[in-house]
Amino acid sequence: MFKNKILQSFLALLFGMCLFYGGKIQADYTITNYDVNVNLQQDGSADITQQITYNFKGTSRGVYYDQPLEKGVVATQPSIVVQENGQSIQLTPNQDGSNNSFQVIETDDALKLKLFHNTADTTTTYYYSYHVTNFVKNWQDTAELNWTIIGNKWNVPLNNVRLKFQLPSTNVADLKAWTRSESKATTSVSKEKGQVVVNLKQNPSASQVKTRLLFPTSVVSTNGLVVNQKHKQAAIKSEQAWLKDNTQTKKVSNRNNLIFKAGVFGLALVIILVWALYLLNHPVKKQKWPDVNPPHSYEIPPMSAPVAMSIYTDNVPDNNALGAYLLELAVKQKIAIEEFNTKRKDYQLTLLDASLANSEPMIDFLFNTVGDGKKVTLHELRKYGKTQRESKQMSHIYDKWKNQVEQEALSYDYLSKKSAGNFYLTIFLCGISCLLLLWALFLWKTPWMTGLSLVLILGQVGFNVYHFRKHSPYTETGVELITQLRAFRHTLKDLNKINLKSKGDLNYWSQVLPYAIAFGYNKRVINALQANFTVKELEEGLGFYYNLLFTAPIDFGDSFSTSVTRALGNYHPNNN
Repeated sequence: MFKNKILQSFLALLFGMCLFYGGKIQADYTITNYDVNVNLQQDGSADITQQITYNFKGTSRGVYYDQPLEKGVVATQPSIVVQENGQSIQLTPNQDGSNNSFQVIETDDALKLKLFHNTADTTTTYYYSYHVTNFVKNWQDTAELNWTIIGNKWNVPLNNVRLKFQLPSTNVADLKAWTRSESKATTSVSKEKGQVVVNLKQNPSASQVKTRLLFPTSVVSTNGLVVNQKHKQAAIKSEQAWLKDNTQTKKVSNRNNLIFKAGVFGLALVIILVWALYLLNHPVKKQKWPDVNPPHSYEIPPMSAPVAMSIYTDNVPDNNALGAYLLELAVKQKIAIEEFNTKRKDYQLTLLDASLANSEPMIDFLFNTVGDGKKVTLHELRKYGKTQRESKQMSHIYDKWKNQVEQEALSYDYLSKKSAGNFYLTIFLCGISCLLLLWALFLWKTPWMTGLSLVLILGQVGFNVYHFRKHSPYTETGVELITQLRAFRHTLKDLNKINLKSKGDLNYWSQVLPYAIAFGYNKRVINALQANFTVKELEEGLGFYYNLLFTAPIDFGDSFSTSVTRALGNYHPNNN
């Protein structure tokens, strides 16, 4: 029905936004600083100190450390210190995973660590210190350090990255350095200080940074890792080729990115134009909405209780409506309902009109499938549906009955198909365009696009709200009918404030009871009747209703609803 379609549209839009924001969801921490200091030694080894600052949101039991090492490079066991809240804590190597300990994961191409440190909602800095050998390679014409200093295992961006390389001597005239990275990196070479510093404002997650240094072999004169070949020009050409390729790749990427961003924004504009033109070419007349809080009405609805409930909620009927359906059949003396086996708080249904089973699939199912052909108890219904076949059969019959009631509700012509269709389509297209505009907003990341996207989003939402308020999806008949049902339900809700005797006799209130069950107010109506009428008056005026609803430990409406729910949920694949 109409509300279901609106709900489906809203859920689809919400699901789409969740998918969109899924890539934007932050981890439970951010890395605010990432510093590495590499102090090269004359023998080609290096002392490395690293400082990584985390901002944790929520609890954390520790972190992982994964530092790539080139082939043949050997690292010593690191010294690790954690600093937070003004205190420093030395972590100790331990394989039991205890707090303030770490484990070394053996591998040939990386220094991998698993660190254990309990913390919550804090800014924590981890300090690593270790020594590496076979770090620099001496060729015939140059010494070379070629290292992937940041690997691609980080699942969050690294902010404020600073990588410092200090040579063992100063005034290095022939010092050269290059940095390969996805994001913009600034590489500063100080020949006087014998120093290279690389800075990145942010390095994206899962992206590596690689730095190559070339300098005279005399700087690392005692290095034992020597290759008797020339390499300098090949290394320089390699970096120049990468820079050229990377520049071209970025140009193509930037162009494609611009086309993509413009495409997303353009598609949003096209969708806005489509639904705007659709509304202009398919106008619907203005129609008011049903009254939200109409005055009390004591007029019995012109349709059955399940159909009334379906129209009121604009949805398929539920278990309460099914109980009301059976109660109405009992009033018409088509079936009988009586308390059965008081200890088990059970009810028995007896089929009085056998022809009913031929025309009503639900009655046929209850009496001929669950029951013995003439009688059925709620206890038998609760036990039904434990096999896959029974579960499918019951679900099929129940859905068939709900659809039958829904079709009868629609026959009252309370919904305007054109108005409902217009709104369903426009809210769907509006949702898609708003989603695309949000996407464009995050893709462009510019003030003008942010402002324009927000204006278009708010404009669409505002227009749809205005249009929806002026154009209800109901027909004139539907507005009157739903207003009447709301007034009647409002009466049921407020019965404890009303003098029932002044509004109708017990014959009238007996007709109200099935609707009370369908709308979920059976207990409230029962309490109101007990407060306004004597036991003798209720016994004489309500007949079988009295024993069925007033004296039993659990009234029939609640008991039947529970039985249906239990039967529908009986089947569990793992139990078969």
